Amino acid sequence: MNKKILTPIPLYGFDPSEVAIPWIQIMKNNIEVVFATLSDKKATADNIMLTGKKLGFWKFILQARKDAVDAYYELEKNESFCNPIKYVDAQELNFDAVLLPGGHDKGVKGYLESKVLILKQKNQ
Repeated sequence: MNKKILTPIPLYGFDPSEVAIPWIQIMKNNIEVVFATLSDKKATADNIMLTGKKLGFWKFILQARKDAVDAYYELEKNESFCNPIKYVDAQELNFDAVLLPGGHDKGVKGYLESKVLILKQKNQ
């Protein structure tokens, strides 16, 4: 694999649709995906998006689609996802692109406001 994409994610609460579906498509094109978290610990998706619990009436509209949930469970077996680098270490590496997935859980806030990620972007 020649090209690399950095995908920083929060430790918990990201939308599985916004991480797992792009990961599958990127990997199909023989592009390496490097995951990064604040503390180099394995991340977990927003459980509400995976299960639909607590969504009540809106479950069938708001819950992640089955293909996204299935893709997420495949992603959980991926070496890079299981052993992410730290945000700060990503600053020292070169990437061809950055994928910034979102989410709705409160765990996403620290990721969105990460000074390390913001400074990396400003310095390029």
